[in-house]
Amino acid sequence: QSNWRVKMQGSRIKFDDDLKDKVCKELARHGMKVTAATAAGVTPDCVRKHLDIDPDFAKRYAIAIGTYHDKILKAGMECALEGAVSKRFDKDGKLIDSRVEQSIPILMMEMKRVEKDYRDKPIVDVTALGGGVLLAPSGQAPIDWVKAQAETNEMKEVNGRDGEDTDG
Repeated sequence: QSNWRVKMQGSRIKFDDDLKDKVCKELARHGMKVTAATAAGVTPDCVRKHLDIDPDFAKRYAIAIGTYHDKILKAGMECALEGAVSKRFDKDGKLIDSRVEQSIPILMMEMKRVEKDYRDKPIVDVTALGGGVLLAPSGQAPIDWVKAQAETNEMKEVNGRDGEDTDG
């Protein structure tokens, strides 16, 4: 009889604070969850389990993701606002042209984000009243829809109807 179960158990790696720090550091560096787990020598499933049971690790993990997101946004904004150097070389490798080019698509996305007049469609901010879900027709602002519903409800009360069918 072999003791393979004991051997398997003994080969497990303890996911300690040092390994958790490594996962967070890698995640903040490149933003790839599986690669960050692999770099620390653990599985993505192990990381997910510890996110559920270790609130401190979950907080550091969220900060690492936020750090990566900020890094990407900063790089995109620098490319859009300040531009990036574009160089052209001839077949011998000599520099022909060097110029700063801005990323117009990234600049347009940022304009849409910060200025509502540049957006393709309005952002709808819906607040549920009374625990239900409010669905407003497209093309109509939620506040206008709520006002119209209030007027409809007042009319029903004046006419003696509460929205239910009655035999009369």
